[in-house]
Amino acid sequence: YEMRISDWSSDVCSPIYSINKAAKEMFFSQPFLSGVLKSLEDELGYALFVRNNRGVELTEEGKEFLRLGRQVQQLVFQMEQIGSKGKKQVLKICYVQSYHILDMLQKFRENDLNKIQLETRETNNPNVFFSVLQNPEYIGIAYRYGTSEDKWMKFCEDNELTFLEFYREPVHAVVGKNNPLYSREVLTYDDLSEYEAVMQKSWTEDNTYEIVMPDFMRRHFKLSRHTFDDSRSKLYFLSQNPEYFGVSVKWLDEGDPLLDIGAVHYIPILDDAIDRRMGVVFNNLGSQEKSAQRLIQFLKQKSI
Repeated sequence: YEMRISDWSSDVCSPIYSINKAAKEMFFSQPFLSGVLKSLEDELGYALFVRNNRGVELTEEGKEFLRLGRQVQQLVFQMEQIGSKGKKQVLKICYVQSYHILDMLQKFRENDLNKIQLETRETNNPNVFFSVLQNPEYIGIAYRYGTSEDKWMKFCEDNELTFLEFYREPVHAVVGKNNPLYSREVLTYDDLSEYEAVMQKSWTEDNTYEIVMPDFMRRHFKLSRHTFDDSRSKLYFLSQNPEYFGVSVKWLDEGDPLLDIGAVHYIPILDDAIDRRMGVVFNNLGSQEKSAQRLIQFLKQKSI
């Protein structure tokens, strides 16, 4: 297997922390990918990674290789744009799972139907940031909040990404229709302390996916063993198991059929609840800043 220029745009320029995970994302076997990376290191004459019990980390030479690889990535993107004048602009957007965002993007496309060709991809929140990092032609729609705020700010700063906020809301509890709290308009942590909270997996400091337990949950909630990879799975579980509750981003879940039939209820949590910040993220190495600004103005208008 030989690495092509196109591989630099998606594979070489991405942060790799687990060879096994990277192999799955690239649809390779783990031994095959390890062999490709070893061959590349042999050809270069220096190591790109150091292996440890947490996975792999970039060496100093690997970090410099990554920096130069991203420059190649940007040049490839610019070459691909040659000849695009007079054609519809292809706008690629990856966004965190949400019926609401998909509906808004369809309206955005209708507004600029003669100017843009919209390509969308739905994924989880961490992968929005990674996708924009790996592919400068992408614009992302994602969120930051609470204990993840500093992590994502540092991630953006370290990788030349820009995050522009367009909406924020307090943390909401989402409860099933048979839950005694269903009819409440606001809640406190004390109200929730006797119920078990279901959790959603997230990206941790050591770059793995597992349950993240924010401090405010650790102090106030009884956590159940039920965990989910995405918000939709969590919503459907809560609609069937109203003795539990979860925390969620109400704005993201607008348009979900479960809300239309009243299967779950979103209730803002008081007592210094941590805001969720929705935003547009783009790669400073790309040429999508103007498109990102246009998108964020549209989203701001629709979010009021």
